[in-house]
Amino acid sequence: MRRIPFFSVPEINTIDDYTRFRACKAYLKQKSQKVATTRELAEILGYTKLDTFSRHRARFDALSRRIPREYLEAIDVKLDILEFCAELDREEYEKVLALPDLHPVCAVIRFIPAVYGTKTFAPGTSESDAIEQMVEYSKATGFSSCITFPQLKTVWIDTGGNAVTLYYPPDLRILDRWVVPHKDGSGIGTSYVR
Repeated sequence: MRRIPFFSVPEINTIDDYTRFRACKAYLKQKSQKVATTRELAEILGYTKLDTFSRHRARFDALSRRIPREYLEAIDVKLDILEFCAELDREEYEKVLALPDLHPVCAVIRFIPAVYGTKTFAPGTSESDAIEQMVEYSKATGFSSCITFPQLKTVWIDTGGNAVTLYYPPDLRILDRWVVPHKDGSGIGTSYVR
C-alpha cells in the first residue's frame, strides 16, 4: 500500500523518551542479530522471495506485525523471557500514562473517509483543554476528530461531542502459531491506496 500524503495528517503528537515495546525490541534485536543467515532463515519459514522476508523480518523485530513462532524459535527467542520483557514494557507504559498532563501539538480531523486534516493547538495547551476545544469543534462542524499519541492512546471525539479514549498497551498475545502485538494507533490520520 502507498501512503497518500495530501489526504494524510502532516504532523503528529509525540512523547519524548518513550518507546513502545522497548525491552521486547531490544531482546528481539539481540537474538535476531546473532542469526545472520537471512537466506536460510527465509527458506525455513517458507519464503520464496528474499526481499519480502527481509521487509517482514524488520517488522517482526519491530513488533509491528504478527510474528510466526517458527521465526522466534529459529532465532532462539525464549517465550518466557519475551513475556518478562513485555511485563517490563507494560510497567514503563503505565508510568508514561500516569504523567500529570500531556501537551498535544495537534488534533486529527476526519473530513470524509480517508481525508484528514489537522488543527494545531497553541504551545503549552494541556490535554484536557485540547479535548474541550475538539469537543466544541466537532459539535460545531459535524466532523469527528481525535487527539492521538501513537503508541500510547487516542482520544476520539464524535460529532455529538462524546469523547472516548483508546489505549495501546504493549501487550503480546501468544497463540499456537503466532505472537501478535497489540495495535499501536500509528496509522490514524493516514490515507493509503492499494
